[in-house]
Amino acid sequence: MVGRILTRLKQQGRLVEPPRTGVSDRAAPLRPRPYAVRKPKQYAVSEPGDLVEVDTLDVRPIPGVVFKQFTAAMSFLVGT
Repeated sequence: MVGRILTRLKQQGRLVEPPRTGVSDRAAPLRPRPYAVRKPKQYAVSEPGDLVEVDTLDVRPIPGVVFKQFTAAMSFLVGT
């Protein structure tokens, strides 16, 4: 429904698109990150702790107070 409304407004001349600059919205990274490098899909996990998933979260219960929550999960399949 939103698409129809926008199309009609464009046709009526009431909605004008901004000019395109040709520059991408996302800037390409200048160099690779030294952290959080993904393992290749064919990476073989041989023992517990070989592959660990880590997630972080900022918890802000009140203004000015920030707690960091770290969650880790090991990926290990036996007998595969």
